[in-house]
Amino acid sequence: MNMHPPVTFQFQDVLENVGMNIYYYLHPKDLFSFGSCSRQLWNDIIHNKLAKICMHHLPLHLGVGTNYLAEFCKGHSFSDKAELLEYVLDKTEAAKLMIVDTNTMEESRSRAREVLLGDDNKSTAKFYAPNRNDSNNLLSHPLQCTVECHYQNVIEKCSAMSWVKYILDRDAFKKNRKDKDTCQFIKAWLDFLFSQRNIDFGMWRWSCKHGNLNGHGIAGVGVMLITVDSEGINNTMEIRLARKY
Repeated sequence: MNMHPPVTFQFQDVLENVGMNIYYYLHPKDLFSFGSCSRQLWNDIIHNKLAKICMHHLPLHLGVGTNYLAEFCKGHSFSDKAELLEYVLDKTEAAKLMIVDTNTMEESRSRAREVLLGDDNKSTAKFYAPNRNDSNNLLSHPLQCTVECHYQNVIEKCSAMSWVKYILDRDAFKKNRKDKDTCQFIKAWLDFLFSQRNIDFGMWRWSCKHGNLNGHGIAGVGVMLITVDSEGINNTMEIRLARKY
């Protein structure tokens, strides 16, 4: 008499035990075909595990140049415009720049928040370097740079694709990409991601192109790819570019 309990086959058990190992070895085109076999597979790949699969497949550095670095990462650099602005204001402070009509760095930061986080949703503001040699006229100084701080939670797919192309099409990257297979693999993954209907896109960019910041970063742009898993939790990936000088 067979005393062993009956074995129950659960499709979800198979997904959890061997699914990731299968996904890790599939090219994006094969992953698309495999996921198309059933709705459960597709939901598991796209809704629950896409970020993990991408991070396993894609190289961290998508391109490296003399003064540029393009990266793919899990998560996002900035959760909103306010967080991005604080990062940019740290840059202006390091460059000893203050927004027009202010006398102290603290006052400058406060005024910049009013301008760039106000109802007008402005993306740029003019910053100056105070002329410390003229104590009687602190604000008689030349314009140094226009600082940019732009953040969008949601953008159209075509706009996201355009910004990703902008990030990856640096001439410096093309000169240093000697491995054509890797380049084609990155392109295949991006084609796969942008073919999905349930991915939302956002973007941010900033710039503070001042000589005092050369070598420390003067501009950046990032494209966020956001999916929602079966439990309603957002999973974010980001393709970003940093310009050193």
